[in-house]
Amino acid sequence: MHDFYTAKAVLDKVIQTARRHKLERVQKVEIELGRLEDHGEAITPQNLRFNFKLLAKDTVAQKAKLVIRRIPGAYFRVCALEGSGRSLKVKSDKLKIKKHSHKPMSQF
Repeated sequence: MHDFYTAKAVLDKVIQTARRHKLERVQKVEIELGRLEDHGEAITPQNLRFNFKLLAKDTVAQKAKLVIRRIPGAYFRVCALEGSGRSLKVKSDKLKIKKHSHKPMSQF
């Protein structure tokens, strides 16, 4: 169940960011995921993806692909969004907006 709450936190950040930047839809979300535990159970990328997809139904992120990069530490953060013709990169809790390119976002 803890994966559900983490997925909700990720989705809330995605929706908030999409609204702020007037994205009609989000196709891709990149996050960094450290080793998070709740009640002795680790949050897994597989469960996080499942819950994100479940929660994203009927939102701007309904068809978004969730890309998870494992990192050391005990936290997660949303790193980038791609949607509606623009790419948004998140650095130090700030968004940098750039024109959408057809290059894979994993090259940053």
